[in-house]
Amino acid sequence: MGVRGLRRQLGRGCTGHRRRAGQPGSRQADDGGQCAQRQCDHRRIEGHRRSESTKWSSARAREEHWIQVDLERVQPISRAIVRWEAGTSNEYRIEGSVDGETWSPIVEVDETQSSLTHVHDFAFTEVRYVRLTGMPATQYGLNIWELELYGYTLDCEGAVEAGRDGSATVAATLAPADAETSFSVASMDESVVTIAGEARVDADGRVEADLDTHEPGATQVLLHHSRGDEVASCDVVVSADTARIDELVERANGLDSTLYTSDSWRPVLPALEAAKIVLATPGAAQQSVDDAAERLAAALDGLAKRDDEPGAEAPSAPRDVTASATAGAVHVEWSAPEDDGGATVTAYEVTAGDRVVEVDGGVLSADAAGFEPGTYAVSVRARNAAGWSDPSEEVTVDVSEDGQVAPTITVKGSLRVGGAIVVTGAGFEPDTEYTLELRSTPQRLGAVATDGEGRFALSTTIADGAEPGEHTIVAILDGEDIASARIQIAAAQPGDGSGDGDGGDAGGDGWLPSTGGDTAWVPWAVGGAVLLLLAGTAAMLIRRRRATD
Repeated sequence: MGVRGLRRQLGRGCTGHRRRAGQPGSRQADDGGQCAQRQCDHRRIEGHRRSESTKWSSARAREEHWIQVDLERVQPISRAIVRWEAGTSNEYRIEGSVDGETWSPIVEVDETQSSLTHVHDFAFTEVRYVRLTGMPATQYGLNIWELELYGYTLDCEGAVEAGRDGSATVAATLAPADAETSFSVASMDESVVTIAGEARVDADGRVEADLDTHEPGATQVLLHHSRGDEVASCDVVVSADTARIDELVERANGLDSTLYTSDSWRPVLPALEAAKIVLATPGAAQQSVDDAAERLAAALDGLAKRDDEPGAEAPSAPRDVTASATAGAVHVEWSAPEDDGGATVTAYEVTAGDRVVEVDGGVLSADAAGFEPGTYAVSVRARNAAGWSDPSEEVTVDVSEDGQVAPTITVKGSLRVGGAIVVTGAGFEPDTEYTLELRSTPQRLGAVATDGEGRFALSTTIADGAEPGEHTIVAILDGEDIASARIQIAAAQPGDGSGDGDGGDAGGDGWLPSTGGDTAWVPWAVGGAVLLLLAGTAAMLIRRRRATD
Protein backbone atom coordinates (compact mmCIF):
# COMPACT_ATOMS: atom_id res chain seq x y z
CA MET A 1 0.00 0.00 0.00
CA GLY A 2 1.01 3.61 -0.41
CA VAL A 3 1.72 6.20 2.22
CA ARG A 4 -0.53 8.89 3.62
CA GLY A 5 0.23 12.58 3.93
CA LEU A 6 0.97 13.95 7.38
CA ARG A 7 -0.02 17.22 8.94
CA ARG A 8 0.61 18.76 12.34
CA GLN A 9 -1.60 21.60 13.54
CA LEU A 10 0.40 23.47 16.14
CA GLY A 11 -0.91 24.89 19.42
CA ARG A 12 -0.82 28.62 20.06
CA GLY A 13 2.18 29.78 22.04
CA CYS A 14 3.19 26.25 22.94
CA THR A 15 6.68 25.24 24.08
CA GLY A 16 5.99 21.56 24.64
CA HIS A 17 8.05 18.84 26.23
CA ARG A 18 9.25 15.45 24.94
CA ARG A 19 6.50 12.86 25.08
CA ARG A 20 6.91 9.40 26.49
CA ALA A 21 8.34 6.74 24.21
CA GLY A 22 5.76 5.62 21.68
CA GLN A 23 3.55 8.68 22.26
CA PRO A 24 3.25 10.72 19.03
CA GLY A 25 3.50 14.48 19.07
CA SER A 26 5.90 17.35 18.69
CA ARG A 27 8.38 19.09 20.91
CA GLN A 28 10.25 22.36 20.84
CA ALA A 29 13.35 23.50 22.68
CA ASP A 30 15.17 26.78 23.27
CA ASP A 31 18.36 27.83 25.03
CA GLY A 32 20.61 24.92 24.25
CA GLY A 33 17.92 22.29 23.94
CA GLN A 34 16.19 22.74 27.31
CA CYS A 35 12.49 21.95 26.78
CA ALA A 36 9.89 23.98 28.65
CA GLN A 37 7.52 22.23 31.04
CA ARG A 38 4.21 23.23 29.44
CA GLN A 39 2.75 20.72 27.01
CA CYS A 40 1.59 21.87 23.57
CA ASP A 41 -2.12 22.26 23.03
CA HIS A 42 -2.68 20.09 19.95
CA ARG A 43 -6.16 19.71 18.51
CA ARG A 44 -7.50 17.38 15.86
CA ILE A 45 -8.56 18.69 12.49
CA GLU A 46 -10.90 17.02 10.04
CA GLY A 47 -9.55 15.37 6.92
CA HIS A 48 -7.33 17.63 4.86
CA ARG A 49 -8.97 20.95 5.78
CA ARG A 50 -6.59 23.47 7.33
CA SER A 51 -7.25 25.49 10.47
CA GLU A 52 -5.39 28.66 11.37
CA SER A 53 -7.03 29.26 14.73
CA THR A 54 -3.93 28.10 16.63
CA LYS A 55 -0.21 28.31 16.03
CA TRP A 56 3.13 27.22 17.48
CA SER A 57 5.41 29.99 18.73
CA SER A 58 8.99 29.84 19.92
CA ALA A 59 10.58 32.15 22.47
CA ARG A 60 11.31 35.64 21.12
CA ALA A 61 15.10 35.36 21.42
CA ARG A 62 17.03 36.10 18.22
CA GLU A 63 18.67 32.68 18.10
CA GLU A 64 17.96 29.30 16.56
CA HIS A 65 14.76 27.53 17.62
CA TRP A 66 13.47 24.16 16.54
CA ILE A 67 10.38 22.00 16.51
CA GLN A 68 10.37 18.22 16.04
CA VAL A 69 7.58 15.92 14.84
CA ASP A 70 7.32 12.17 15.53
CA LEU A 71 5.50 10.24 12.78
CA GLU A 72 5.25 7.14 15.04
CA ARG A 73 7.04 4.87 12.56
CA VAL A 74 9.48 5.10 9.65
CA GLN A 75 7.67 6.33 6.53
CA PRO A 76 8.66 7.86 3.18
CA ILE A 77 7.89 11.57 2.58
CA SER A 78 8.38 13.74 -0.52
CA ARG A 79 6.87 17.13 0.32
CA ALA A 80 6.97 19.57 3.25
CA ILE A 81 4.75 22.66 3.55
CA VAL A 82 5.42 25.26 6.22
CA ARG A 83 2.61 27.77 6.73
CA TRP A 84 4.19 30.68 8.60
CA GLU A 85 2.54 33.47 10.51
CA ALA A 86 4.18 36.92 10.20
CA GLY A 87 6.97 35.69 12.50
CA THR A 88 8.71 33.78 9.73
CA SER A 89 12.26 32.65 8.99
CA ASN A 90 14.41 33.22 5.92
CA GLU A 91 17.15 30.94 7.21
CA TYR A 92 16.01 27.50 8.27
CA ARG A 93 16.53 23.81 7.52
CA ILE A 94 14.37 20.69 7.66
CA GLU A 95 16.04 17.44 8.65
CA GLY A 96 14.90 13.83 8.93
CA SER A 97 15.90 10.92 11.14
CA VAL A 98 14.88 7.30 11.59
CA ASP A 99 15.99 7.14 15.24
CA GLY A 100 15.85 10.74 16.53
CA GLU A 101 19.62 10.81 16.97
CA THR A 102 21.24 10.84 13.52
CA TRP A 103 19.85 13.55 11.23
CA SER A 104 20.05 13.99 7.46
CA PRO A 105 19.31 17.27 5.61
CA ILE A 106 16.06 17.41 3.59
CA VAL A 107 15.49 21.12 2.89
CA GLU A 108 17.77 24.15 3.25
CA VAL A 109 16.38 27.73 3.01
CA ASP A 110 18.75 30.70 3.05
CA GLU A 111 16.84 33.54 1.37
CA THR A 112 13.58 35.47 1.57
CA GLN A 113 10.57 33.58 0.19
CA SER A 114 7.81 35.16 -1.94
CA SER A 115 4.98 34.27 0.46
CA LEU A 116 4.35 32.94 3.96
CA THR A 117 3.48 29.47 2.63
CA HIS A 118 6.70 27.60 1.81
CA VAL A 119 6.29 24.45 -0.31
CA HIS A 120 9.29 22.11 -0.59
CA ASP A 121 9.34 19.04 -2.86
CA PHE A 122 12.19 16.53 -2.67
CA ALA A 123 13.06 12.91 -3.43
CA PHE A 124 11.35 10.27 -1.28
CA THR A 125 13.09 10.11 2.09
CA GLU A 126 12.51 7.45 4.76
CA VAL A 127 12.08 9.12 8.17
CA ARG A 128 10.30 8.77 11.47
CA TYR A 129 11.30 12.12 12.95
CA VAL A 130 11.26 15.50 11.16
CA ARG A 131 12.84 18.59 12.65
CA LEU A 132 12.65 22.24 11.54
CA THR A 133 15.40 24.51 12.87
CA GLY A 134 15.59 28.21 12.02
CA MET A 135 16.63 31.75 12.88
CA PRO A 136 13.71 34.20 13.35
CA ALA A 137 13.39 36.91 10.69
CA THR A 138 11.66 39.23 13.19
CA GLN A 139 11.85 40.06 16.89
CA TYR A 140 8.85 37.81 17.54
CA GLY A 141 10.61 34.46 17.21
CA LEU A 142 9.28 31.67 15.00
CA ASN A 143 5.51 31.37 14.51
CA ILE A 144 4.04 28.49 12.48
CA TRP A 145 0.37 27.87 11.72
CA GLU A 146 0.99 24.42 10.25
CA LEU A 147 3.82 22.03 9.37
CA GLU A 148 2.59 19.56 6.75
CA LEU A 149 4.42 16.46 5.52
CA TYR A 150 3.30 14.35 2.58
CA GLY A 151 4.19 11.09 0.87
CA TYR A 152 2.10 11.12 -2.29
CA THR A 153 1.03 14.61 -3.35
CA LEU A 154 -2.30 15.22 -5.05
CA ASP A 155 -2.96 18.69 -6.46
CA CYS A 156 -5.85 20.05 -8.51
CA GLU A 157 -4.80 21.55 -11.83
CA GLY A 158 -7.00 24.63 -11.32
CA ALA A 159 -10.57 25.78 -10.89
CA VAL A 160 -13.12 24.56 -13.43
CA GLU A 161 -15.65 27.00 -14.90
CA ALA A 162 -18.58 25.78 -16.96
CA GLY A 163 -22.05 26.78 -18.06
CA ARG A 164 -25.26 25.36 -16.61
CA ASP A 165 -26.83 22.14 -17.90
CA GLY A 166 -23.64 20.96 -19.59
CA SER A 167 -20.52 18.94 -18.83
CA ALA A 168 -17.05 19.56 -17.42
CA THR A 169 -13.94 17.70 -16.29
CA VAL A 170 -11.88 18.17 -13.13
CA ALA A 171 -8.23 17.16 -13.17
CA ALA A 172 -5.47 16.68 -10.60
CA THR A 173 -1.89 15.41 -10.60
CA LEU A 174 -0.61 12.57 -8.41
CA ALA A 175 3.11 12.46 -7.62
CA PRO A 176 4.83 10.14 -7.86
CA ALA A 177 2.73 8.76 -10.72
CA ASP A 178 0.92 5.51 -9.99
CA ALA A 179 -1.21 4.24 -12.87
CA GLU A 180 -2.25 1.14 -10.89
CA THR A 181 -4.05 3.08 -8.18
CA SER A 182 -7.68 4.24 -8.11
CA PHE A 183 -9.66 7.25 -6.94
CA SER A 184 -13.12 7.85 -5.54
CA VAL A 185 -14.96 11.06 -6.44
CA ALA A 186 -17.66 13.06 -4.64
CA SER A 187 -19.47 16.32 -5.31
CA MET A 188 -20.01 18.59 -2.31
CA ASP A 189 -23.20 20.01 -3.84
CA GLU A 190 -25.10 17.84 -6.30
CA SER A 191 -27.47 20.68 -7.17
CA VAL A 192 -24.47 22.31 -8.88
CA VAL A 193 -22.58 19.30 -10.32
CA THR A 194 -22.89 15.51 -10.22
CA ILE A 195 -20.27 12.88 -11.02
CA ALA A 196 -20.67 11.41 -14.52
CA GLY A 197 -18.45 8.34 -14.15
CA GLU A 198 -15.44 6.81 -12.43
CA ALA A 199 -12.17 8.72 -12.08
CA ARG A 200 -9.32 7.68 -14.39
CA VAL A 201 -5.56 8.02 -13.98
CA ASP A 202 -2.86 7.76 -16.65
CA ALA A 203 0.78 6.70 -16.52
CA ASP A 204 1.89 10.31 -15.90
CA GLY A 205 -0.24 10.60 -12.75
CA ARG A 206 -2.95 12.82 -14.29
CA VAL A 207 -6.32 12.12 -12.66
CA GLU A 208 -9.57 13.12 -14.38
CA ALA A 209 -13.27 12.89 -13.49
CA ASP A 210 -16.22 13.89 -15.70
CA LEU A 211 -19.06 16.03 -14.34
CA ASP A 212 -22.59 17.02 -15.31
CA THR A 213 -23.40 20.66 -14.53
CA HIS A 214 -26.77 21.87 -13.24
CA GLU A 215 -27.78 25.04 -11.37
CA PRO A 216 -25.34 28.01 -11.19
CA GLY A 217 -23.22 27.99 -8.06
CA ALA A 218 -19.78 27.25 -6.62
CA THR A 219 -18.78 23.96 -5.03
CA GLN A 220 -15.90 21.50 -4.69
CA VAL A 221 -15.31 18.05 -6.12
CA LEU A 222 -13.24 15.73 -3.91
CA LEU A 223 -10.75 13.26 -5.40
CA HIS A 224 -9.60 10.68 -2.83
CA HIS A 225 -6.53 8.50 -3.38
CA SER A 226 -7.25 4.88 -2.50
CA ARG A 227 -3.62 4.06 -1.62
CA GLY A 228 -3.11 6.91 0.79
CA ASP A 229 -4.95 9.62 2.63
CA GLU A 230 -4.56 12.29 -0.05
CA VAL A 231 -7.67 14.29 -0.93
CA ALA A 232 -7.74 17.01 -3.57
CA SER A 233 -10.57 19.54 -3.28
CA CYS A 234 -11.08 20.97 -6.76
CA ASP A 235 -13.12 24.17 -7.15
CA VAL A 236 -15.96 24.08 -9.68
CA VAL A 237 -18.02 27.11 -10.68
CA VAL A 238 -21.17 26.80 -12.77
CA SER A 239 -21.93 30.22 -14.25
CA ALA A 240 -25.31 31.86 -14.64
CA ASP A 241 -26.53 33.40 -17.90
CA THR A 242 -25.23 36.99 -17.72
CA ALA A 243 -25.90 38.22 -21.28
CA ARG A 244 -28.61 40.71 -20.26
CA ILE A 245 -26.83 42.13 -17.20
CA ASP A 246 -23.57 42.42 -19.19
CA GLU A 247 -25.38 44.56 -21.77
CA LEU A 248 -26.95 46.75 -19.07
CA VAL A 249 -23.62 47.31 -17.27
CA GLU A 250 -21.92 48.25 -20.56
CA ARG A 251 -24.75 50.69 -21.31
CA ALA A 252 -24.56 52.27 -17.85
CA ASN A 253 -20.77 52.60 -17.99
CA GLY A 254 -21.08 54.62 -21.19
CA LEU A 255 -23.43 57.27 -19.76
CA ASP A 256 -22.46 60.84 -18.82
CA SER A 257 -24.07 61.67 -15.48
CA THR A 258 -24.02 65.41 -16.20
CA LEU A 259 -26.66 64.93 -18.91
CA TYR A 260 -29.32 63.71 -16.45
CA THR A 261 -31.14 65.22 -13.49
CA SER A 262 -29.60 64.43 -10.13
CA ASP A 263 -32.81 62.82 -8.83
CA SER A 264 -33.06 60.45 -11.81
CA TRP A 265 -29.34 59.66 -11.77
CA ARG A 266 -29.25 58.87 -8.03
CA PRO A 267 -30.55 55.25 -8.28
CA VAL A 268 -28.18 54.36 -11.13
CA LEU A 269 -24.91 54.19 -9.19
CA PRO A 270 -26.01 51.76 -6.42
CA ALA A 271 -27.79 49.60 -9.02
CA LEU A 272 -24.68 49.58 -11.22
CA GLU A 273 -22.38 48.70 -8.30
CA ALA A 274 -24.72 45.89 -7.22
CA ALA A 275 -24.69 44.51 -10.77
CA LYS A 276 -20.87 44.59 -10.90
CA ILE A 277 -20.65 42.83 -7.54
CA VAL A 278 -22.97 40.04 -8.72
CA LEU A 279 -20.93 39.63 -11.92
CA ALA A 280 -17.71 39.36 -9.89
CA THR A 281 -19.16 36.75 -7.51
CA PRO A 282 -18.12 33.22 -8.57
CA GLY A 283 -21.12 30.92 -8.86
CA ALA A 284 -23.72 33.67 -8.37
CA ALA A 285 -27.23 32.22 -8.47
CA GLN A 286 -29.30 32.88 -11.59
CA GLN A 287 -31.96 34.58 -9.47
CA SER A 288 -29.37 36.99 -8.03
CA VAL A 289 -28.17 37.85 -11.54
CA ASP A 290 -31.72 38.37 -12.80
CA ASP A 291 -32.69 40.52 -9.78
CA ALA A 292 -29.62 42.76 -10.21
CA ALA A 293 -30.38 43.11 -13.92
CA GLU A 294 -33.98 44.13 -13.20
CA ARG A 295 -32.87 46.73 -10.66
CA LEU A 296 -30.33 48.26 -13.06
CA ALA A 297 -32.80 48.22 -15.94
CA ALA A 298 -35.37 50.07 -13.83
CA ALA A 299 -32.77 52.69 -12.84
CA LEU A 300 -31.75 53.26 -16.46
CA ASP A 301 -35.37 53.44 -17.64
CA GLY A 302 -36.01 56.15 -15.06
CA LEU A 303 -33.29 58.53 -16.31
CA ALA A 304 -34.46 62.03 -17.27
CA LYS A 305 -32.41 64.50 -19.30
CA ARG A 306 -31.21 67.51 -17.32
CA ASP A 307 -32.19 70.25 -19.77
CA ASP A 308 -30.65 72.92 -17.58
CA GLU A 309 -31.74 71.52 -14.22
CA PRO A 310 -33.42 74.43 -12.38
CA GLY A 311 -31.44 75.94 -9.56
CA ALA A 312 -28.24 73.90 -10.18
CA GLU A 313 -24.91 75.69 -10.33
CA ALA A 314 -21.34 74.46 -10.41
CA PRO A 315 -20.00 73.78 -6.91
CA SER A 316 -17.40 75.88 -5.14
CA ALA A 317 -13.82 74.66 -5.12
CA PRO A 318 -12.74 71.85 -2.79
CA ARG A 319 -11.11 72.98 0.47
CA ASP A 320 -8.18 72.06 2.73
CA VAL A 321 -6.08 70.40 0.03
CA THR A 322 -2.96 68.63 1.33
CA ALA A 323 -0.38 66.56 -0.56
CA SER A 324 2.38 64.21 0.60
CA ALA A 325 4.92 62.12 -1.30
CA THR A 326 6.82 58.87 -1.02
CA ALA A 327 9.14 57.25 -3.55
CA GLY A 328 7.71 58.30 -6.93
CA ALA A 329 4.12 58.64 -5.66
CA VAL A 330 1.85 61.48 -4.45
CA HIS A 331 -1.08 61.18 -2.01
CA VAL A 332 -3.68 64.01 -2.01
CA GLU A 333 -6.53 64.69 0.45
CA TRP A 334 -9.16 67.45 0.58
CA SER A 335 -12.51 68.50 2.05
CA ALA A 336 -15.80 68.74 0.16
CA PRO A 337 -16.83 72.11 -1.33
CA GLU A 338 -18.52 74.48 1.08
CA ASP A 339 -21.29 74.97 -1.52
CA ASP A 340 -22.35 72.01 -3.69
CA GLY A 341 -24.28 74.31 -6.06
CA GLY A 342 -27.61 72.72 -5.26
CA ALA A 343 -26.71 69.34 -6.81
CA THR A 344 -24.77 66.31 -5.62
CA VAL A 345 -21.01 66.33 -6.26
CA THR A 346 -20.47 63.34 -8.54
CA ALA A 347 -16.70 63.48 -9.16
CA TYR A 348 -13.41 65.10 -8.22
CA GLU A 349 -10.46 65.72 -10.54
CA VAL A 350 -6.97 65.89 -9.03
CA THR A 351 -4.14 67.47 -11.02
CA ALA A 352 -0.56 66.80 -9.87
CA GLY A 353 2.00 68.09 -12.32
CA ASP A 354 0.96 66.71 -15.71
CA ARG A 355 -1.03 63.83 -14.18
CA VAL A 356 -4.81 63.93 -13.80
CA VAL A 357 -6.77 61.49 -11.61
CA GLU A 358 -10.59 61.40 -11.38
CA VAL A 359 -12.38 59.78 -8.41
CA ASP A 360 -16.00 59.36 -7.33
CA GLY A 361 -17.80 62.24 -5.65
CA GLY A 362 -17.87 60.54 -2.27
CA VAL A 363 -14.09 60.03 -2.14
CA LEU A 364 -11.89 62.73 -0.60
CA SER A 365 -8.43 61.35 -1.37
CA ALA A 366 -6.48 60.12 -4.40
CA ASP A 367 -3.09 58.69 -5.30
CA ALA A 368 -0.90 59.08 -8.37
CA ALA A 369 2.37 57.28 -9.12
CA GLY A 370 5.27 57.41 -11.58
CA PHE A 371 6.71 60.82 -10.61
CA GLU A 372 10.35 61.72 -11.17
CA PRO A 373 12.10 63.55 -8.32
CA GLY A 374 11.06 67.22 -8.23
CA THR A 375 8.47 69.72 -7.04
CA TYR A 376 4.89 69.48 -8.34
CA ALA A 377 1.81 71.71 -8.13
CA VAL A 378 -1.39 70.02 -6.93
CA SER A 379 -5.00 71.20 -7.22
CA VAL A 380 -8.49 69.65 -7.02
CA ARG A 381 -11.81 70.57 -8.63
CA ALA A 382 -15.34 69.19 -8.12
CA ARG A 383 -18.16 68.36 -10.54
CA ASN A 384 -21.94 68.24 -10.16
CA ALA A 385 -24.80 68.15 -12.68
CA ALA A 386 -24.12 71.77 -13.66
CA GLY A 387 -20.42 71.28 -14.40
CA TRP A 388 -16.95 71.67 -12.92
CA SER A 389 -15.92 74.01 -10.14
CA ASP A 390 -12.90 76.28 -10.25
CA PRO A 391 -9.68 74.53 -9.15
CA SER A 392 -8.72 74.76 -5.50
CA GLU A 393 -5.79 76.81 -4.39
CA GLU A 394 -2.57 75.10 -5.50
CA VAL A 395 -0.30 73.37 -3.04
CA THR A 396 3.16 72.00 -3.82
CA VAL A 397 4.73 68.66 -2.98
CA ASP A 398 8.35 67.50 -3.21
CA VAL A 399 9.02 64.01 -4.58
CA SER A 400 12.43 62.59 -3.66
CA GLU A 401 14.35 59.58 -4.95
CA ASP A 402 14.44 57.72 -1.66
CA GLY A 403 11.75 56.65 0.77
CA GLN A 404 9.45 53.67 0.86
CA VAL A 405 6.31 53.38 -1.21
CA ALA A 406 3.44 54.05 1.18
CA PRO A 407 0.40 51.74 1.25
CA THR A 408 -2.73 53.28 -0.26
CA ILE A 409 -6.49 52.71 0.08
CA THR A 410 -9.09 53.29 -2.65
CA VAL A 411 -12.87 53.30 -2.10
CA LYS A 412 -15.55 52.83 -4.75
CA GLY A 413 -19.26 52.18 -4.65
CA SER A 414 -22.34 53.79 -3.14
CA LEU A 415 -20.93 56.22 -0.58
CA ARG A 416 -24.23 56.63 1.25
CA VAL A 417 -25.58 55.40 4.57
CA GLY A 418 -26.34 51.71 3.95
CA GLY A 419 -24.55 51.73 0.57
CA ALA A 420 -22.40 48.91 -0.84
CA ILE A 421 -18.73 49.81 -1.24
CA VAL A 422 -15.51 48.10 -2.33
CA VAL A 423 -12.33 49.02 -0.43
CA THR A 424 -9.04 48.14 -2.14
CA GLY A 425 -5.47 48.47 -1.00
CA ALA A 426 -2.01 48.37 -2.57
CA GLY A 427 1.54 48.57 -1.26
CA PHE A 428 0.83 46.66 1.96
CA GLU A 429 2.81 43.79 3.47
CA PRO A 430 2.21 40.62 1.40
CA ASP A 431 0.19 37.74 2.90
CA THR A 432 -0.83 39.73 5.96
CA GLU A 433 -4.25 40.23 7.56
CA TYR A 434 -5.43 43.80 8.19
CA THR A 435 -8.55 45.16 9.88
CA LEU A 436 -10.53 47.91 8.10
CA GLU A 437 -12.42 50.45 10.19
CA LEU A 438 -14.69 53.41 9.41
CA ARG A 439 -14.15 56.54 11.49
CA SER A 440 -15.34 58.88 13.06
CA THR A 441 -18.48 56.76 13.48
CA PRO A 442 -16.65 53.62 14.65
CA GLN A 443 -17.58 50.69 12.44
CA ARG A 444 -15.49 47.57 11.85
CA LEU A 445 -15.77 46.95 8.12
CA GLY A 446 -14.02 43.58 8.25
CA ALA A 447 -10.71 41.73 8.14
CA VAL A 448 -8.93 41.22 4.83
CA ALA A 449 -5.73 39.39 3.83
CA THR A 450 -3.33 40.77 1.24
CA ASP A 451 -2.09 38.69 -1.65
CA GLY A 452 1.55 38.00 -2.51
CA GLU A 453 1.93 41.50 -3.99
CA GLY A 454 0.45 43.34 -1.00
CA ARG A 455 -2.98 44.03 -2.52
CA PHE A 456 -6.45 43.42 -1.12
CA ALA A 457 -10.12 44.07 -1.89
CA LEU A 458 -13.06 43.98 0.54
CA SER A 459 -16.74 44.32 -0.35
CA THR A 460 -18.86 45.65 2.51
CA THR A 461 -21.63 48.11 3.39
CA ILE A 462 -21.74 51.41 5.26
CA ALA A 463 -23.74 50.84 8.44
CA ASP A 464 -27.24 52.30 8.64
CA GLY A 465 -26.18 54.09 11.82
CA ALA A 466 -23.32 56.01 10.17
CA GLU A 467 -23.65 59.80 10.27
CA PRO A 468 -23.56 61.65 6.92
CA GLY A 469 -20.43 63.75 6.47
CA GLU A 470 -16.68 63.34 6.22
CA HIS A 471 -15.20 60.06 7.47
CA THR A 472 -11.98 58.10 7.17
CA ILE A 473 -11.45 54.44 6.30
CA VAL A 474 -8.36 53.10 8.09
CA ALA A 475 -6.30 49.91 7.62
CA ILE A 476 -5.04 48.62 10.98
CA LEU A 477 -2.31 46.07 11.81
CA ASP A 478 -1.59 45.03 15.39
CA GLY A 479 -3.44 48.08 16.72
CA GLU A 480 -1.49 50.55 14.53
CA ASP A 481 -3.01 52.70 11.76
CA ILE A 482 -1.14 51.83 8.55
CA ALA A 483 -3.02 53.75 5.84
CA SER A 484 -6.24 55.72 5.42
CA ALA A 485 -8.57 57.29 2.88
CA ARG A 486 -10.97 60.17 3.45
CA ILE A 487 -14.53 59.84 2.14
CA GLN A 488 -17.75 61.85 2.13
CA ILE A 489 -20.82 59.81 3.15
CA ALA A 490 -24.18 61.06 1.98
CA ALA A 491 -27.49 60.44 3.71
CA ALA A 492 -29.62 57.56 2.47
CA GLN A 493 -32.19 58.73 -0.06
CA PRO A 494 -35.63 57.13 -0.41
CA GLY A 495 -35.70 54.90 -3.46
CA ASP A 496 -31.98 54.99 -4.21
CA GLY A 497 -31.43 51.37 -3.11
CA SER A 498 -29.00 52.27 -0.29
CA GLY A 499 -29.41 50.38 2.91
CA ASP A 500 -31.21 47.37 1.42
CA GLY A 501 -28.11 45.27 1.67
CA ASP A 502 -27.94 44.28 -1.98
CA GLY A 503 -24.41 43.23 -2.80
CA GLY A 504 -23.07 44.47 0.53
CA ASP A 505 -21.40 41.20 1.48
CA ALA A 506 -20.74 39.69 -1.91
CA GLY A 507 -17.51 39.78 -3.88
CA GLY A 508 -15.85 42.85 -5.38
CA ASP A 509 -16.89 44.72 -8.48
CA GLY A 510 -15.78 43.98 -12.02
CA TRP A 511 -12.36 45.64 -11.83
CA LEU A 512 -11.00 43.97 -8.71
CA PRO A 513 -10.50 40.53 -7.17
CA SER A 514 -13.04 39.71 -4.48
CA THR A 515 -12.23 39.12 -0.79
CA GLY A 516 -14.98 39.83 1.73
CA GLY A 517 -17.29 37.24 3.30
CA ASP A 518 -15.94 33.71 3.39
CA THR A 519 -18.56 31.08 2.59
CA ALA A 520 -16.11 28.22 2.25
CA TRP A 521 -17.50 26.63 5.46
CA VAL A 522 -20.84 25.86 3.83
CA PRO A 523 -19.74 22.97 1.59
CA TRP A 524 -17.52 21.67 4.40
CA ALA A 525 -20.48 21.51 6.77
CA VAL A 526 -22.50 19.66 4.12
CA GLY A 527 -19.67 17.39 3.04
CA GLY A 528 -17.95 16.53 6.32
CA ALA A 529 -19.60 13.12 6.47
CA VAL A 530 -18.70 12.47 2.82
CA LEU A 531 -15.06 13.28 3.46
CA LEU A 532 -14.82 10.99 6.49
CA LEU A 533 -16.50 8.20 4.54
CA LEU A 534 -14.03 8.60 1.69
CA ALA A 535 -11.02 8.62 3.98
CA GLY A 536 -12.23 5.47 5.74
CA THR A 537 -10.54 6.56 8.93
CA ALA A 538 -10.85 9.14 11.69
CA ALA A 539 -9.37 12.55 10.86
CA MET A 540 -5.96 12.94 12.52
CA LEU A 541 -3.94 15.94 13.61
CA ILE A 542 -1.01 14.58 11.61
CA ARG A 543 -2.07 13.08 8.26
CA ARG A 544 -0.03 9.93 7.89
CA ARG A 545 0.74 7.80 4.88
CA ARG A 546 -0.11 4.15 5.26
CA ALA A 547 2.83 1.92 5.76
CA THR A 548 3.70 -0.20 2.76
CA ASP A 549 2.13 -3.64 2.84
